[in-house]
Amino acid sequence: MATAVGQDSELQILTETRKRRWERISPTVVGSVVAVVLALWSTAGAWGGRPPHGEDVMSYLVRADFALPHLVAHGRLDGWFPRFYLGYQEFLFNGPGVAWSMGAARGVTLGALSNAGALKVVGVVSFAALPAAMAFLARSLGLGRLAAGIAAILSLLVSSQFGPGLQGLYAVGLVSHQLGAPLFCLALGALLRVPRDTRWRWVLLAAVSLAALAITHLISVMILAAVFPLLTVGLRREHLGRGALTRFALTGVFAAALAAWWLIPVLAHRDLRGEVATWATPPFGDRIDAIVNGRILFRPYTVWIVVAGWVYGLVRVRRRPFAFVLVATPLVFLVLAHWAASRWPDNEVAMQLANRGLGYAGLLAIVPLSAVIAAGARFANRRLSTWRGAGPAAVAAAMLVAVAVVVSPLGPDRGSAREFDPPVLQLQRAAAELRRDVPDGARFVTQREYPGEVLRTGVLLPPTWLARASGRDSLNGWNLESSSTPEPDLYLGKRPADAQADVLSRLGVSHVVTTGDPFADALAVSDRFELVWREPPIAIFAVRARPGQPEPAALVATGAPATARLTRADPERLRIRVDASAATPATVALAWSPKWHGRVDGRPVGLGHTDDGLISVRLPAGRSTLELDYGSDGWDRLGVGISALTLVFLAAFGVYSLRRRRQ
Repeated sequence: MATAVGQDSELQILTETRKRRWERISPTVVGSVVAVVLALWSTAGAWGGRPPHGEDVMSYLVRADFALPHLVAHGRLDGWFPRFYLGYQEFLFNGPGVAWSMGAARGVTLGALSNAGALKVVGVVSFAALPAAMAFLARSLGLGRLAAGIAAILSLLVSSQFGPGLQGLYAVGLVSHQLGAPLFCLALGALLRVPRDTRWRWVLLAAVSLAALAITHLISVMILAAVFPLLTVGLRREHLGRGALTRFALTGVFAAALAAWWLIPVLAHRDLRGEVATWATPPFGDRIDAIVNGRILFRPYTVWIVVAGWVYGLVRVRRRPFAFVLVATPLVFLVLAHWAASRWPDNEVAMQLANRGLGYAGLLAIVPLSAVIAAGARFANRRLSTWRGAGPAAVAAAMLVAVAVVVSPLGPDRGSAREFDPPVLQLQRAAAELRRDVPDGARFVTQREYPGEVLRTGVLLPPTWLARASGRDSLNGWNLESSSTPEPDLYLGKRPADAQADVLSRLGVSHVVTTGDPFADALAVSDRFELVWREPPIAIFAVRARPGQPEPAALVATGAPATARLTRADPERLRIRVDASAATPATVALAWSPKWHGRVDGRPVGLGHTDDGLISVRLPAGRSTLELDYGSDGWDRLGVGISALTLVFLAAFGVYSLRRRRQ
């Protein structure tokens, strides 16, 4: 009898031990791990030796091909980027988040990854990191551990062509937006905890996340600034007292100070910003119609299960008033964003909020659905409470429901994840020809004719592919807002040949690439364009200067007859020998910046700028040497100093807090 009692006691102890072990396993962690596995599985189509697919992929690679060896490897935060347009400061308006992440990926692998491989890893890792960040945000929104784990899985339902998601990452190639999405969730989640939790860890996490988000994808910071006030409406009044407002203020100060090395130059040199390259914002009704019918953000019919989650949230309003705010925030944000786009169509922030914020609205929209599935699990657990494994089984069933939704036709189109298709052989040979023919420092321009160019060349955006494959500078480019000079390549074929040659010569274009036979035939009959290579539908023409003008590769155009030669063509150091028949004004085929400094025959000379943003200078008669040097200014040094002091302060505060905790 005593033995039987002892066995029963041991069995009870063993059962309680197993129960405690189960309770130690957080459903949030389980859901995040499952979501990460699903995310990696979803990107399997992009694994391989070629670059990932996407319109912007080659542009990221061109930027990284320059930034990693010329800037990052030398510990420089920024510098002059000559590869697109007439050059620009590489990270002035589009921060270094992607380039630094690629550098980190290559560093971790000790250089085993190529730049293309590093970009692929950054895209996959950032896509897989979003569910875990979403789980953190869900917990910050007040959801339970199981609901947060389910939210991590359901976050994979969101796929916006404007980012984040599979479509944005692999159809358009919005790597910076996808990389910024986990930072967005971390920053928003930490900000929601700041007023309710007095521990300084949330202030620090929010500040670091915001600073990292700013240098990775600035428009996401603007979207967060619009979303966060909408969510704070649901916070209790006691959470918005003086202490909370103080912590909010310190969060903003620390975030701005950490990013000051980039933020201060951006604000100081806003006059160098070009036009914002973005999509047009449709009317609000058209956008809702596209979402409901599965043409954007969600697959067909997915929106209805999201709406079911909203209904559940509204039913629970009496028990949890914050539920109404959570349901309303995505819709209210889209209404305000579309209104802002229609009210201020030329504002660089307003024109991007509705499109770029669509994916974030989708992530918030699936949170109530996570609560529905978690509530179903709790209900099942209560009904089956007499069964020993009811709790684990209910949690597992809830996870399986979420997984089933994601992998079903309701989930995102995993066919979007694929590799970059190789171009036709003619384009590959053209890249090799450009490498041989375009002189150092000069640039080429590629004819644009979308979508015919894609069908004829086999690649998205042939100009950026050629720029990377040839290693030569291109007058075409990407992220037009970084360039203070116009985009003259859009006018190819719209002027008479002589006028076209004059424009291109002034811009330092030594060669033109045509992607269609009609335009090539038109250039072939002009004596200002010399055919140097042709394999239909691709052809390459050399640009000839007007008599009395320097050749385009010299990068100088003069008012008086002159000859010139570029003798040094480093990205930030140019030396040009000019022999002018008389003292003359001249333009240099280089985008003006106050950080360029000039010397003529060793003596400092003032540099001006033309109406279209080129450097202007006056040259003496006879032979002279023009030298141009690029360097940082006081705004750069001020920003770096503030960021460095902030890092020192935070490190000292961390050491002090650690010692105090140990004591």
